[in-house]
Amino acid sequence: MFIVECKSILPPYTIKDHAKTNARIISEIQKFQKNATFFENNNRYVKQKLGIALDTRIEDVVRIFVTSSTLGAAGYFNGVYMIDEAAFNAFLFRNPPLLRDIDMNVYAKQNCWEFDGKITAAKLKSFLLNPPSLKMMEKQLKRQTNTVGNMKVTRYNKVIPNRYYSIDDDSDISELQQLFNNLVENSDTFKIADSDDKY
Repeated sequence: MFIVECKSILPPYTIKDHAKTNARIISEIQKFQKNATFFENNNRYVKQKLGIALDTRIEDVVRIFVTSSTLGAAGYFNGVYMIDEAAFNAFLFRNPPLLRDIDMNVYAKQNCWEFDGKITAAKLKSFLLNPPSLKMMEKQLKRQTNTVGNMKVTRYNKVIPNRYYSIDDDSDISELQQLFNNLVENSDTFKIADSDDKY
């Protein structure tokens, strides 16, 4: 049984806002825990409302807190999975991360079994633990530690190789197309999109 609460929280813009947003999320999760515990302890009522047999066995209860504020990380706090609205919607609507050209044509989609076929409990749990869009972002971050005086400062920098190519209208783009195909075929992250893929 999945118990989900959605909460609209404005995205932070400053470090101070970020700290306030985190504090609010923790406060809202504590309230959510009380509501979720009620439904978990009164699952007979839940079964009646869902129209399922009262003798149906609930093997596991998963609590999910969805926020409109982009978290940028997969979270698990006091028995509650935290996910942002954009990532959660992508899962529900079966929209894996994609590579598109400037005309919005899909060339490749990220390999992730969680987005293939019907939604199952196992796929949702796997997605919540490690959303594919965040896996992709982690590959673009590099941890750096610098020493300033007697302090060590650790930060993450976004490091993306240059993927922009300039070609004129008269150029033969077959070489560029082959380069792109090689990039995708030798990647464990993306696969060439099928012609019937529509996103």
